[in-house]
Amino acid sequence: MTNIRRPNPRYHRGPGAIPVHEGTVFTVWQWNHVDADGNLHRFEGLSRPDTVLVLPVEGDTVYLARETMPDGIVRLQALGGHVEPGEDPEHAAMRELREEAGMDAEHVSLWTAWQPVNKIDWAVFIYWARVQATGLPTELESTESIEVVAFRADDLVTGRLLNALDDMELSFQLYRGIASAEARDAMMRSLEECQGR
Repeated sequence: MTNIRRPNPRYHRGPGAIPVHEGTVFTVWQWNHVDADGNLHRFEGLSRPDTVLVLPVEGDTVYLARETMPDGIVRLQALGGHVEPGEDPEHAAMRELREEAGMDAEHVSLWTAWQPVNKIDWAVFIYWARVQATGLPTELESTESIEVVAFRADDLVTGRLLNALDDMELSFQLYRGIASAEARDAMMRSLEECQGR
């Protein structure tokens, strides 16, 4: 496992911040700040568990999840989920791959990690995973219905799948790869490393 530095939040909770609500996913934090004129202001922000997205690759094929949500909506997205407390993001990516797709990874390669939203302390890590074994039993939660679908990796990295995706975090990074040569180089370098090229 590699020791990945967690990206810094896009906001910082002030001194004395306290959690005022613990939801299933989100925690609401509040803190006070006194401005230069002595006026008291209350600020708040959110935190939530970090997320891993994992893109399994086998040669020139990449796999995505076609997930049917509890409300019946079908979404095409990366496999993935929450990083458990005390869990390394890389381990979380391999665990989610096994649980959701019944696949084991021979090698994982970090594509990128960032904090996507202001006012929410929440890091997202995207990994490529070279598939070693497939067809293993999945461990889906009772609310999950996932079909693993194969695509050409080139269709993903060139953006040809963008209109079909319903995955904001993955789409954001794909758009960056299209718009920025530096971001594209990082994306392709991590994919090629995962493919063993």
